[in-house]
Amino acid sequence: MLVTTNSWGLRDHAALYMSQAGERGQPILFDPSGSYAQSNGGRTGDVVEGSTASIGKFSKYHTDSKIEKNCKDTSKKEEQRLLQKMKECKAQVSLNAP
Repeated sequence: MLVTTNSWGLRDHAALYMSQAGERGQPILFDPSGSYAQSNGGRTGDVVEGSTASIGKFSKYHTDSKIEKNCKDTSKKEEQRLLQKMKECKAQVSLNAP
């Protein structure tokens, strides 16, 4: 979990990084309601994969913020299950949008 903290000390955004969740075991970064994915070939609130899914690149993009990292060891299978759940939730939200 990556959390940005602005210059006022307020946590204002969170993203989820997983190192092996992609179909071929590549890293992914889920940036809900964020612009990082959009500025890197995705859409707002999208998932980016491979070299774009980088904690370093995410941190550089948010240069005015402090980035907090909370890590937990997870298996490839767990990460891929979480990614599938995110995609299902995103699809459900899209179906219910006005």
